[in-house]
Amino acid sequence: FTTLILALFVLLGNPFIFLVLITRMGYRRRTAFLTSVTVAQISEFSFIFVGLGVATNLVGSDILSITALVGVVTIALSAYLIIYNLQLYEWLSARGWLNWLDKLSDPGQDEPQMHASELFDHIIVVGMNTLGRKLVCDLTTRGETVLAIDTDPHKLQGLPGLMMIGNVEYLSVLEEAGLARAKMLVSALYIEDANDLLAYRCKQFKVPCAVNVVDVSVMDNLVDLDAAFLMVPKVDGVKAQVQKLREMGYLKA
Repeated sequence: FTTLILALFVLLGNPFIFLVLITRMGYRRRTAFLTSVTVAQISEFSFIFVGLGVATNLVGSDILSITALVGVVTIALSAYLIIYNLQLYEWLSARGWLNWLDKLSDPGQDEPQMHASELFDHIIVVGMNTLGRKLVCDLTTRGETVLAIDTDPHKLQGLPGLMMIGNVEYLSVLEEAGLARAKMLVSALYIEDANDLLAYRCKQFKVPCAVNVVDVSVMDNLVDLDAAFLMVPKVDGVKAQVQKLREMGYLKA
């Protein structure tokens, strides 16, 4: 009975705690839910701590047995939660059981709601630094449908258009952003590896991409990955880059 109670607490309690915390940090409920289900198990550190407790006679051997059983149960069941996380999320959402999370989100963040399935012929801008924010504002002013993406919800505040919180190094985030149906992707990131990966993903989905060049020495890599446009902010300037993209036919006149 004790094992069952503890296993239920880990399977339900851990995700619930993370669900509340992640939502309060400003992330959308889908992101919060998919992240939370990954912590529905105890880790190997639990065995280490309990083993040390038994070795020092601080806890009895029966506690070690209970911990082992809880570990087996939660690790096994959480694996299925992770495998079927999307189906579980859709099932709960369809019944409105996750609507209460909307009330926990940061009231200071006004995020326009649009599902990835509704996005088409849009421009994805990644990285809300000075360059990224300027591009989002300029492209939106020109009448483009823009989706701004960043890992920090605070950097998205005050931007026009659509916003999404996520790490673009994960394919699932790009799929949620509708990369396959996008007009193009623009990366304002100063992270070389991330830019290379984005250029590779765009090549996979046959979507043009404009990539911020951090170091001219990496330009060859981006050219090999078929990046449509390489941005050098210190040389070109943001306005010149937007104008160039328009002349190339990627942006509206």
